[in-house]
Amino acid sequence: MLAAYEEHFGTAIRSQWARGISSTMLESLRRIYEEATGRPYPMRGSCMTCQLHLLQDAGALYYEDKAAREALSARVTEEPAADEKSIVKRKRAVKTAKNGKK
Repeated sequence: MLAAYEEHFGTAIRSQWARGISSTMLESLRRIYEEATGRPYPMRGSCMTCQLHLLQDAGALYYEDKAAREALSARVTEEPAADEKSIVKRKRAVKTAKNGKK
């Protein structure tokens, strides 16, 4: 869900400014941040500096989580599954008929 905000996060973090965001988007982002951290986020909706700080703070958490998920995904694809580890290759002797005899 936060991927929709990624462009706003990047701009706020890298460039120290933010495009205006709608009040609906702002409240949604604030609610998500508060649920994720478990603490209230002090902010006035009409304050552009408050909006920028929310984008920076939420963006930092978003990018940390994204990096952790990507690292986990890379690790999972590199490691063989548990059933693949337990497979044991066995050699079997094969007897064949000599000189066309059965």
